[in-house]
Amino acid sequence: MAKKNRNAPHAGAPHDPKESPNKKSADGLSLWLRVLLSLLIVWHLFVVFISPFSVSPSSDLAATLAQTPLVRWYSDPLYLNNGYHFFGPEPPVNHLVWYRVLDDAGETVTEGEFPNLKQQWPRLLYHRHMMLADQAAIPPGPQDFNERLRLSLRSYAKRILRVHGGSQVRVAYVRHDPLLPEHVREGADAYAESTYQIVFELTEYASDLDEPLFEPDDARAPEPLPPGALPAGDQTIGGAR
Repeated sequence: MAKKNRNAPHAGAPHDPKESPNKKSADGLSLWLRVLLSLLIVWHLFVVFISPFSVSPSSDLAATLAQTPLVRWYSDPLYLNNGYHFFGPEPPVNHLVWYRVLDDAGETVTEGEFPNLKQQWPRLLYHRHMMLADQAAIPPGPQDFNERLRLSLRSYAKRILRVHGGSQVRVAYVRHDPLLPEHVREGADAYAESTYQIVFELTEYASDLDEPLFEPDDARAPEPLPPGALPAGDQTIGGAR
């Protein structure tokens, strides 16, 4: 005969609601805290999604919401509103800088280009050189296109001469046009010679290395770098190792 379990509740005994299996454990989250966490999650997801939705072409509502002070207060410090401006579906024109360093006899010391994925690695270094080329002609102030481009290319040329030596360097700013849809359908080569166009060229001489880009009283002149700001032995055009 089976023994009776003395701890088992008697039949017909009243049910204690405090002993319900659905009862919240002592270390569980309270209702108000769960509601608060749920609202925070919803808010975070809202900011994550409203940022890409606000990129043109977009609705006025999405663009307005993404720029409200409350959303910017949250998205800017967490960097949630960056990285959504992809190059598709309308890839822009690419730019490159071609250079050739010559010695006193006119012989080629070295030549190259940037950006160049085979030469600049890891990818972050390639991206840095890509931005150097793409932003060479973007004026920070009242300069016109050619003046800004000339100053940028002279700056790059001086850097190239300091790295590679030589008596002069010839620098060309090159535009690389993407293929049109009809050319893609025809099987055209994206790197064909016809897709490249030289926009601007100049020659910088080693004898002018110490010549400043700006006159000392020129309002456009940037503040000079302190001594030792660029590490010695740095062997890249962009200044990154």
